[in-house]
This record gives sequence, structure tokens and C-alpha cells, in this order.
Amino acid sequence: MKLHMGPSQVIAWVYPVDRDRLEPGGHYLAQLKPRTPVVVGPGDHCILRSLTPVRTVGAG
Repeated sequence: MKLHMGPSQVIAWVYPVDRDRLEPGGHYLAQLKPRTPVVVGPGDHCILRSLTPVRTVGAG
């Protein structure tokens, strides 16, 4: 996945917190682990997009 936070765009892995699989259209709690460090602060928003095809799959 590609994680967009402020001016940063980094590759990140998504790990569901309370289940093994995520279904389309649901609301889930997930842990994001960026490949490279990203500076964030409390209340910062993010967008999560697939790499190919490029589409928005989540936000936080």
C-alpha cells in the first residue's frame, strides 16, 4: 500500500488488529508500518491507496 501523510508518500504494510482478513466496505482497526520513517503528530490524517491499480482503500 502507499501511505499519504502530509507531504509524505511512503510504502507501508497494513496489519489488521482484531481479525485475519478485511472485507470491502467495512470499518476496521489496523496497524500501519511504513517502510521508511514518517514524522506524524496527534490528529494527523492519512490516506491509504493501493499501488496498482491506484485507488483509495482507506483513510484515518
